[in-house]
Amino acid sequence: MAAAWLKRRPSADRRVMAYLEGHAVIDQANRIFGYGRWGSEAIGPLSYREFKTQSCGTEQVATVGLYWARVRVRVHGCESRSDVGCGVVAEQTADAHETAIKTAVTDGTKRALRGLPITWNGTQVARPGACPRVAKGSLR
Repeated sequence: MAAAWLKRRPSADRRVMAYLEGHAVIDQANRIFGYGRWGSEAIGPLSYREFKTQSCGTEQVATVGLYWARVRVRVHGCESRSDVGCGVVAEQTADAHETAIKTAVTDGTKRALRGLPITWNGTQVARPGACPRVAKGSLR
């Protein structure tokens, strides 16, 4: 995978995390499979859990939330793939919750797409034929 596709952000423990932006993955899927010939959907209930964290060396305790969503990706002529994505709520605001929900669904979409034959900038991520065929008319 070309380094140009990777973005970087700092993590909570001050490491640098590399990731692929959701819109870039969706654009690539549209290029490979064809616009309108694939799609994703959240399946089942969206889940949420709060937990307490404590910063190293301090007595300060914070409440952090985690959303997770199971997402199914369907491509015309292929079996569907699904995976789970997550999004963290660091602040207890409506905007932070909305962003975490969108992050969970986008993350699930990116993870589900990993099981399909996708090429990034000429580098094959999955081999051709990794997407088994299904009976005609079984995808809607």
